[in-house]
Amino acid sequence: MDYRDGLKFTRELEPGEISPFEREKESQSAQRLDAVFAKSTWPWTDTAWAVMLLKQGLLPEENVGRIAQVLCEFWESEQPPIDEFASVEKYAINKLGVEIAGTLGHGRTIPPYMQMIHVRRELMKLMHVVLDLHESTLDTAERYKATVMPGYTHIRHAQPETFGHYLLSAYDPMARVTEQLEESYRLMSLSELGCGALAGTSLPIDRQLVADYLGLEGIIENANDAVAYTDGYVTLVCTLANLGSIWSRVSLDFNYWSSEEFRFLSFPWFYQHPPQSQGGKGNAHSYFMPNKVDNSPYLERTRISAAVLQGCVSEVLGQSCRAPQADMVEMMSFGEPSLRAIASLSHVLHLWVHSLPRMPVKEKRMLECVRRGWSCASELVNRLVIDHGMSARVAHQVANHLVCLGRERDVPADKVTRDMLDEAAIATIGHPIQMSEQDLRLALDPEQFVKVTTSQGGTSPDECQRMIDERREKLSQFRKRHEARIVKVEQAKQKMLEDMKALAAGQEALASA
Repeated sequence: MDYRDGLKFTRELEPGEISPFEREKESQSAQRLDAVFAKSTWPWTDTAWAVMLLKQGLLPEENVGRIAQVLCEFWESEQPPIDEFASVEKYAINKLGVEIAGTLGHGRTIPPYMQMIHVRRELMKLMHVVLDLHESTLDTAERYKATVMPGYTHIRHAQPETFGHYLLSAYDPMARVTEQLEESYRLMSLSELGCGALAGTSLPIDRQLVADYLGLEGIIENANDAVAYTDGYVTLVCTLANLGSIWSRVSLDFNYWSSEEFRFLSFPWFYQHPPQSQGGKGNAHSYFMPNKVDNSPYLERTRISAAVLQGCVSEVLGQSCRAPQADMVEMMSFGEPSLRAIASLSHVLHLWVHSLPRMPVKEKRMLECVRRGWSCASELVNRLVIDHGMSARVAHQVANHLVCLGRERDVPADKVTRDMLDEAAIATIGHPIQMSEQDLRLALDPEQFVKVTTSQGGTSPDECQRMIDERREKLSQFRKRHEARIVKVEQAKQKMLEDMKALAAGQEALASA
């Protein structure tokens, strides 16, 4: 059952808010992919090879039309094609006998492509989830582009930023990984068919035609490379682990920020069963503790998935580095960890796609926290340098002394006085600073900090909006390229079936004559 069936969020939609379950751009494309692959991964491959043999004249001419007609029957039957190796050849032999149809697999072995085609299918579906997460992240970043919060380094207040700016810091590496994911798709879309056992074949086969019928990006040309292919799997699982690592780190931040000590946000979670008719809303996530109403398990599961992905990397690398550069059983063992990695990541990313837009963010609490902290001290240094002619090192010493005074006396940044600044200056440089109380307040105001931090990539709302707009355009290009991949696969299969029918039509014309 799809994980979305019967699932609900604990929070109601706000007026005008779009339900994340309406964000199903991936579903139509996923359905198209299911339709084109439609339990026919092996038969599709077998048929592509068989039609190539027929077109290349590698079977007796008098048998070509009859074989093509049987292939058409196979694909037009009400029962879906049998998804097993050589199912097409077995079907044709059953219909025509081994003397006529026993050559449909001639010139090929069982290459690792038998697992690559399954991985490619699931990878194409995962890429839709990733692109939807792109969009959810950008939407949420835009919504909170002016929401001021503490920025952290070493789990300490560093400089103020906006929550939207923070989300963009996760978006950008995800976009870079998506480029790697596109390269992973290309590497998982190379045909090994026609490699023989390792040296090719003397038959005049057309390897590129088979690749075209399967909608692939090309062939692995060197026949020995084809049977010993590992680098595509390594690239794929490492890319998936990289993407899982990004969201694992975000999930840990959200775990902290949703705690009682922070209370910055709440991460939505799903429940599969309706609330109890008595005893509250049924939101508790603890069998023992009724107070556990706001600890989403999906944050931890994101990190569990990241660990699973690391295991898949170790598994694929371990198998690839200990095998000779030749056809070995190891070469047929990369599909399972690759598919496991895709499934694990797809599940948690689906949850993020739907949860991010519905995540309650406590903006007042974030602002209150950053105001009391001293994360604007670097802007105070800027003002001392620009407005009072200090060197940066001296200004840094004055600001640091002021922070230490505030902490010793338990005075938060938003309550600091000009007298305290002068005290810090006298202790550091021997004389007070002519800075007004208003200028001091402004220098330590996080909202002002965010407003004036306009350097490229900075946290100001205007700069965040510029980055969001540029990234939306890049996302549009990602989607267009992936749509083109789906169209290519659909058209490739259709072309194979049309060529098969054209060969069969020749037999029908001959029979009617």
